Amino acid sequence: MVARQQALRPLLAALADGQWHSGEQLAAEAGCSRAALAKRVAHLRDDYRLDIAATAGRGYRLEQPLDLLEADAIRAAVGPQAGRVTVLDSVDSTNRWLLDAPAAEDPQLCTAEMQSAGRGRRGRAWASPFGQSLYLSVSYGFAHTAAALGALPLAMGVTAGGVLEAFGAPQIGLKWPNDLVHDGAKLGGLLCEARGEMGGNFRVVVGLGVNVRHHPALDGLDQPATSLERLGATVSRSALAGTLGAALLAACERFAAQGLAAFAEDFAARDALRDRSVTVQEATAWQGIARGVDAAGALQVQTADGGLRAVHAGDVSVRAAS
Repeated sequence: MVARQQALRPLLAALADGQWHSGEQLAAEAGCSRAALAKRVAHLRDDYRLDIAATAGRGYRLEQPLDLLEADAIRAAVGPQAGRVTVLDSVDSTNRWLLDAPAAEDPQLCTAEMQSAGRGRRGRAWASPFGQSLYLSVSYGFAHTAAALGALPLAMGVTAGGVLEAFGAPQIGLKWPNDLVHDGAKLGGLLCEARGEMGGNFRVVVGLGVNVRHHPALDGLDQPATSLERLGATVSRSALAGTLGAALLAACERFAAQGLAAFAEDFAARDALRDRSVTVQEATAWQGIARGVDAAGALQVQTADGGLRAVHAGDVSVRAAS
């Protein structure tokens, strides 16, 4: 699969502008026959589900131009913070790829044009069409217990929100514990996964998905969704990937030294549930008023009797009451 991706990349780069390109020229540039070129175009259609027009006398054209990820630009933006930066055309999951990568090379970054099995919190599928959004993961080793890492998604979320605003997205909030939102619509989400390592340390992979273009898959979700494109932010996906990767790795280092306290003020400013009625889905559903988070990152919900009840990530689903 990696060899096929490498063979397809020059053809992708040639077609990315959305203009017509003659088959003869494309075959000459690739050093292959017209028949071999046709097979490569078929792989782009089948493997990446790209819509490529073919017309006799005109050649091939990608129906929608692509802003392809550029590995060198991403590495330059990340800088020396990452031990290894990997850019893939297709992968099952950038989180899974890093979880399987050698921990000795951490901190690392992996991003991809598409995911075939992208995941969100609680195993939910994440729509990951080719070249339309950003799928990014970083890995970092923490000398913490798993319990101490429970608030990490909040630190990563407020960090990502700040970067997205710097790229032109307005007023990005964090819907506890891991959704990036604008005016109630989901712009992105985070998935943090931890594994114990030798010596008692924990290796954490932080996955981040951000809707860049507003592709049709976003309109079929079970909740409102938005995109950077819809919010009026025109971005280079490579610049965004590199900047986000650098910011997330720096935030991991800061969290390792100071915990959630270093991000508490920023979270309070971005808390999309604060003082709103919420429904908590547990064995039975119950309602209350969201009152921020505690020092461990647990959501504090004021119940009908006026008391506060802690809600921990991973065991509930919280929806703002209509």
